[in-house]
Parts: sequence; structure tokens; C-alpha cells
Amino acid sequence: MHTKAIAGIISGLLWAMLATAPALAQAKPDQKTSGDPASVARAQAIDQLVEQLRRSPARPSPAAGQMGIDLIDAQGGEATLIAAEPDPRLDHCLAPAWSHDGKTIAFAAEGGARAFPISRLKTISLDHGRPTIHDLGYGGYPDFSPADDRIIHCKARFPAVETFGVELINLKGTDRQPIGGYGRPRWSPDFNTFLLASLTSPRCSVTIVDVRPESSGQVAIERNMIHSPPSWAGQGTIVAVLDTGVEKQIALVDVATPARAEVKTVLWTTGKSLDLVPSFPIYSPVTGRCVFVGVEPGKGNGAALYGFEHGQTTKPQRLETAGLDRTIQDLAFSPDGRYVLFASDRGLSGRSAHARSRSADAPALAGITIDGDLSDWPAAMPRHAIDNIHQFPNTNAPGPREHGFLSTSADLSACFSVGYDPREQVIYVAIVVRDDALVVGNTSPWDTDSVEIYLDGLHGETVANIPRVANWDQTLEAGDTPALQYIGIPGKGRVYGVTKSVGQERGEENPLLTMGDIKKTKTKMAFRRAGDVTTYEWAVQPFDHYPDQPTRLGPGVQIGFDIVICDKDKPAQSARAVNDPENDRSAYVSWGPSWRRLKHMDAANLGELILGRVPHP
Repeated sequence: MHTKAIAGIISGLLWAMLATAPALAQAKPDQKTSGDPASVARAQAIDQLVEQLRRSPARPSPAAGQMGIDLIDAQGGEATLIAAEPDPRLDHCLAPAWSHDGKTIAFAAEGGARAFPISRLKTISLDHGRPTIHDLGYGGYPDFSPADDRIIHCKARFPAVETFGVELINLKGTDRQPIGGYGRPRWSPDFNTFLLASLTSPRCSVTIVDVRPESSGQVAIERNMIHSPPSWAGQGTIVAVLDTGVEKQIALVDVATPARAEVKTVLWTTGKSLDLVPSFPIYSPVTGRCVFVGVEPGKGNGAALYGFEHGQTTKPQRLETAGLDRTIQDLAFSPDGRYVLFASDRGLSGRSAHARSRSADAPALAGITIDGDLSDWPAAMPRHAIDNIHQFPNTNAPGPREHGFLSTSADLSACFSVGYDPREQVIYVAIVVRDDALVVGNTSPWDTDSVEIYLDGLHGETVANIPRVANWDQTLEAGDTPALQYIGIPGKGRVYGVTKSVGQERGEENPLLTMGDIKKTKTKMAFRRAGDVTTYEWAVQPFDHYPDQPTRLGPGVQIGFDIVICDKDKPAQSARAVNDPENDRSAYVSWGPSWRRLKHMDAANLGELILGRVPHP
């Protein structure tokens, strides 16, 4: 980089240092031992964010060639997808960075299929305990300021955007302050220096920009070329892949004097017990662990993550035991070195991400009245078929419906639409059931037509066993079950014959909350019957924990969800319809996965709702 250009960047850097000077004094103590209060608070923040990201992983983008951002333990394990396509067509998520306080992850989201891709800055943080994505406007390759109140990034030459280059912005995406230069910026651990890595590949030029001119300039290492972007590995030190012309090394490099940079320590050399082409190395001075991307020579579709400890004599080990990606890049440690963020193109087939077998989008709605009349619903709302029929001995059986087409059959066909109201904090569900015989019973789950809605606000994997005590269904509380079960019938009388729950006598509540008091929720239901069609309209409230922690509903929130239709064609012929003739038994048809145990005791066996954005006025 030319001297004049560096001088301009230093001028901008001086401004940045002055702007963050008060924050520097506060940030310094956080670099002490891991037992100090700041480090403990940071570790707790990281744990909370990781727990929620794993509880509610992102849904993989279906776009061809997409890139997503994953989270994995630095020691290895299963990766969790945390960002994929935060906005339509922004299907390339890149360059993650973790804030120093552990509370926020920033990344860039690009429209990868465009000739001149638009890139926007995004952050992920917890909002009311849930991972929430915020948009900061145009930008790319972010990193956090010392106080985590600003982001340094490189804004490319986008369509309709006149300026480009490195700049500072606040966490609202405003107050943009240009610094100068062009490349991947990284703020040094002592907060006095920037690293700017070129966007070229595979060889990468690196410039150090310091408030002291004598400590600024392009990094030059005798007889070595830097291969792929390096990262900071301590004060005045970077970790880089060096190409000697004979072999490639991962090394710690002293860049205190950029023009005469020196190799401090060679951490690993290709060919020694493992032949890989390394790239994108990161090193944590806290843990002494190095993680990098490794590709077997000659294999264009063979990228994987590898890690090792400083001083380790054994070969680097894979972080994931199986699978290879065409592209892995942009690695970043959590502030304490326990977790690694990375971008990859593994796509739908290569991501587990705890994907649910059934998933539905729930757009934001308003102005819905719960009266059984769907005329106030948008006409273009998607409808999802409820068609997974089950069979249980002595109580439920498909009967003649087994060979019917459950999307159009006159005997039984059902579908639903779903949305949510961010103001009222409820989920709206419209269920339409075509059924040529309406039966209402009041003694059991098997003697009546009904609708059951299951909700798990935590989108969790919790499974619980039925207590081995008498009358457990009258004493167990809904707050102790992994999911909530709301039940409604298309008529009057007791729902499922329930007379008592949580030790309290119940009236003829319709709808009913199993093992709870529906009056402690916002849930309501109304139904209408016209010809052979019954329409159920619901406003249901999910909970992180019933009844004291309602789920905060907002864009991107994921909720465990299922709907069950119970269809009885003939009135009960035996006590509670437990031993009716097989062809006359109630049909039990779900939208989500097949029954493994009571669904409200098995949160891992639900489908999911993904709440959508609120439309702009």
C-alpha cells in the first residue's frame, strides 16, 4: 500500500482512537485472568448466546451455492447453523466476528448470485432471551471496537452506493465515519492497531495501520508469502499461513515492525504426518489452540476444519468426524477461545442443524378477530395439509380413511394457515376440516371430533416420561411438561371429560389447556360449521415456561409446533370409546412427525414455526 494512502488511514485511525479512548480504559481490565468478574460475565454471556443459537438453529437456505455461518466447539463436535439467508436472496453469509463481551455476533450477508453482489451487515444478539438478527445497512467484513459499541468494516463499491472502503459505524448502522483503505479490517488486541488484509486469493497482502507511523506499513517476511487472510494472535502478533515456495507453514509472526516482520514460532508444517493445504488460520492466546481450514492436495471438494494445541506433537485433528465441503472460510474464535465460527457452502444436504421434518413460516398479521370467520385473513395465506395418520391399539385407527387422500377426501381432509401478531403476542391458527360426519363427545379423547395444538416456545429437544403415580394427569402441571397442549372441540360440554387439573376443579372450558389453567393465557378459539366443513380459528399463546414466562414473539423466532385432528365418524359404542370396532374408532392425524409418546411430553417430536418479519408500511 502506498505511503500516502497509509497516512490517510492513520489520520482516520487517530480519529477512531480518540473516539474510543474512554472505552479503552474500560476494556483493558477485561484482559486479566479468567477468574475476574469481567471474564466471568463474558463467559456467561457466551454460554447464554450459544445455548439459544443451538436451541433455535437457522433454517438452511435452499439457494444453489449458498453460504451459511456455523458454530462449533473449538475442540470439535457437531456444528450448528446460525445464519443462512437472513433476507430474501442474501444467501451468502460471510466473515463472522464475535464481540469482546460475548453478547453479539456480526457478519455480512451478500446476494451471491448477483454480478455485483449487495452486501449488508447483520448482527445476532439475544432479545428477550431469543436470538435476533438486526440489519446495519451496507457493509462487509465486520469487527468490533474495544467497547463493542461500534463496528469497523469494509464497504465495497455496491450499486447505488457511492463511497466504499473501511469505515466505522454504530450498532444501529448510522453515524458512518470513513477511515480509508480497502480490505478485511481487524482491530488488534491492544486496540491501537488495524490489520488490513487484501481480498485477493490465494496470496494475500497485509497492511498494519498504527497511530505510530513507524509501526505502519505492508507486512514483509523474508523469503515468505502470506497465503490466505491472517488474524491477530496476540499483541503485535498475527497467525498466518506462509508459503516458502517449498512448503506451507502455519506460524506466529511478529509484525511490530511490518517492513521487517519476523517468524516467531512455526506451529505446524505441511507434510509432517498430514498433507494438507491450510488456509484461514486462527489462534487463541487464551487457550493456545489453533484452528484452520485444510484441503487435501488435488481435491477441490475436500475442505474441513482442523485443530491442534500449541506445542502438540500429534497431527492436527478434524473438528468434525465426517463430511467435506467445497468451501470453508472466515474462521473466528469466541473471545474466550471456546467456540469457532466459520462460513461454509455445505448446503441443505450437509447440515443437520437439528432440522425439523415439518416447518412452516408464520407471517406477521394484524386485525384478526377470533370468531370462526376467516374473511379477515389475507386471501393469499399458504395452507398446509394435515395428513400424517396414526394408529393406536384399542383407541385410534385409520379405518376407511386409510386409503383416502387426506387433502381432498370428503370423509376427512384438513389444512391450516398460520401467522402471528407481534403486538398482541399471539399466534393465529386457522384450521379447516372437511368431515362428512360431525361427532361431539365429552368423555375422552377418543369419542369426539377435536383439534389439538402443541407449542414449545423454547423450540427444544426435551423429552419427559409420564410420572408413575396414580392420577398423574390431575396433579402434573403444564409448567413441568416439555410442550403445551391446547384442545378444542366443535360443540358444548367438557373437553375430553376433564374435570380436574393441577388439583383444581374445571368447568366446561373450551378450549382447554391440558394440565393447566387456560385463563392464565391469551389463548382463545372459535369454530363454525357450514355444510361438511368445520372451521376452527385460534389465537394461541406459547410459553418458554408456563405460566410465568410467555414466549417473546418476533421476527426469526422459532417455536416447536404441531396440530392434530381427531375425527370420530360414529358416536362412542363403548365406555369412553376405548374398545369401539376398529373401523369406527377415532382417526388421529397430525401435521408434524409420527407419534412416539404423548406429544406434550416430547418437544423433540414436533414440527416448527418460523416467525416472519413485520411488513414495512
